[in-house]
Amino acid sequence: MLYSRDGKAQLLVGAFENEDQTTLAAYRDYLIKENYPGAILDYAPVHDRWFVLSGTIGDKEFYERVSFTCGGRLINSWAMIYPKADDAFYDRVVEAVARTYTPGAGRSGNCD
Repeated sequence: MLYSRDGKAQLLVGAFENEDQTTLAAYRDYLIKENYPGAILDYAPVHDRWFVLSGTIGDKEFYERVSFTCGGRLINSWAMIYPKADDAFYDRVVEAVARTYTPGAGRSGNCD
């Protein structure tokens, strides 16, 4: 986990084995329930191997991208959480990361 200099914004990055063989839909539901209860989602596309959760919760904004790679054996994710008051700055950071992000298994997600 990385923090902004003022400690108000966070960048979380992770990759782990999907030992329970959870589905993309089940993991998405879990994140909404556990990490973003009561959140207002304003962008939440779901694709075959990845999804995004983006919105507001209280005085914070968040953007989380989760990718299932290696045929679903690995889960890669990154998230930014930051104050709504600073969204003009952090929205640009999120856009830059989202444009250049590639999950650990490469663009195909096949680990080959």
